[in-house]
Amino acid sequence: METDLQPHPVTFASGDGTAELQGLWHLPARRATNGALLVLHGGNYTKEAALNRWLGEGAAQLGLTALRFDFRYVQNNQKPHADLTTELDDLVGAYNFLQSFGKEIKPKRLYLVGKSLGAMVGMKAASGPLANAVNGVAALGLPLHTADSNNWFDYTALQKLTCPVLFVMGARDNFGNPQELQPLFASLSVPKELEVIDYAGHSYEPIIAAAEPELDPVAKMEQQGRNQRHAADIVLEWLERQDAIRENLRK
Repeated sequence: METDLQPHPVTFASGDGTAELQGLWHLPARRATNGALLVLHGGNYTKEAALNRWLGEGAAQLGLTALRFDFRYVQNNQKPHADLTTELDDLVGAYNFLQSFGKEIKPKRLYLVGKSLGAMVGMKAASGPLANAVNGVAALGLPLHTADSNNWFDYTALQKLTCPVLFVMGARDNFGNPQELQPLFASLSVPKELEVIDYAGHSYEPIIAAAEPELDPVAKMEQQGRNQRHAADIVLEWLERQDAIRENLRK
């Protein structure tokens, strides 16, 4: 297959059919597997974010179909739904879009990767409406509580997970650090991995403690970019291991 990392703009219906969603579809850049990746953006980002682009392009280079898309609140200039029901329905719409492919493209293995809000949606889907379809879910900066720690999110439904899970967290994430994740992490009975990015915050920006040398704004931005790229590489290496079952290669 000729390598082509340029994604194809697509539109598809939400799960309930009430909204038209905008996406970017990455075709496999080498011999295709029967795997697909859905990329779910964070609350203050869109499908165009560099992290999402790296994930889509990287998955395509692994031979997977990848789809990154905007939740409907982005195009409507609104805020996410309080309980994420609308965003979950949008994800179901993206899944239905992949399932509508013809026999030669239709994926048999599905992976989800989400950042922050997208991580919450992915976890909800993998332990709920898409539980029987998801083969692995990666959560980048999964929020455990609000920034002031006054409100902890309920993740008891994750006990229903049946697929492998990857967590990628900043060591200094004010929405939940690796130590705070440990009780949830220990309670999961599925294969699980935790990767920590040192000195990084919720969006993998460098967080400098009072006793540490300060970084100028340009250096901070450059380090955040490196941290985000590192997070994407962690996910892609994990994804390659998950989808290494060669009998799923298309003939």
